[in-house]
Amino acid sequence: MKRTFLISGPVHSGKTTRLQSWVNMNSYHKIDGILAPVLGGKRNLLHISSNEMKRLEFSETEVRSTFTNIGKYSFDSHVFEWANKKLMETLNTKPEYVVIDEIGPLELQGQGLEPAVSELLIKQREELDNIIVIVRSTLMQEFLLHYKLDPGDFSLMNLGL
Repeated sequence: MKRTFLISGPVHSGKTTRLQSWVNMNSYHKIDGILAPVLGGKRNLLHISSNEMKRLEFSETEVRSTFTNIGKYSFDSHVFEWANKKLMETLNTKPEYVVIDEIGPLELQGQGLEPAVSELLIKQREELDNIIVIVRSTLMQEFLLHYKLDPGDFSLMNLGL
């Protein structure tokens, strides 16, 4: 049965850390997608199946013209492009679980992990088995409206949050 799992909680509440532990403990499943761990105080993007990681977040002194800024954060747009490509590749590899960490303000503005998020949520019903999505609790209503989803479309995944 195809399902979309939702993990939600406050900012810095351990959503990514717990999901990464779940991924590691369930290595017998075919899991792919993107995790966004914070290392050294900076957000990174980790491609699950290849274990390739790229630094996403940079300080003000490191900012270049290819960066996307939101609030106090500066993100490398090239890393988002790479992550979008990796997420779109899951449509061909068809893993048992696709992880999207996380849908935030950028995605709701059509940036960041877009357009891959929209494409995967549309294709999930036809082509993919399960999608696991992290969304901040403060953005839940906006997430549902933006992607035209019903709360009944999701199973909540409790990772001890």
